[in-house]
Amino acid sequence: MFVSEHVPARHVGYACGTLTAGLMAGILLGSLIATAINKSFTPDRVADFAWRLPFLLGGVFGLCSVYLRRWLHETPVFAELQKRKSLAAEIPLKAVLRDHGRAVIVSMLLTWMLSAAIVVVILTTPTLLQKQLFYIAPAMVLVENCAATRCG
Repeated sequence: MFVSEHVPARHVGYACGTLTAGLMAGILLGSLIATAINKSFTPDRVADFAWRLPFLLGGVFGLCSVYLRRWLHETPVFAELQKRKSLAAEIPLKAVLRDHGRAVIVSMLLTWMLSAAIVVVILTTPTLLQKQLFYIAPAMVLVENCAATRCG
């Protein structure tokens, strides 16, 4: 919603698509980092300390996002409602569920399906291939996962 309210109506699809592409780029980046770590370190070194490196990098990204958040402003739609004092007197969630309950349920189900597909296909499959199904080397599985993420 935040993204769609910041762009002209004719660019909403493009903006939301870019947001989704950013999600996939983040998953690909994580997979590339995991691949680099598993190719650079022995399994013992990964178990000792190297598994911490992605978390340190994630912390740096988190600090950058907090810094960048300072320049975000309210959406134009919200600012206009606030200026006109048109904000709902009742609890917004109650109004949304009352007026758009069916749409909320459909969007929740679709979001859960997409999330489940991403978790199962992209995030869980490497672990299954490494440890439970075929005992394939982590570096090889992660390279294939990067290729699958890039194609998806």
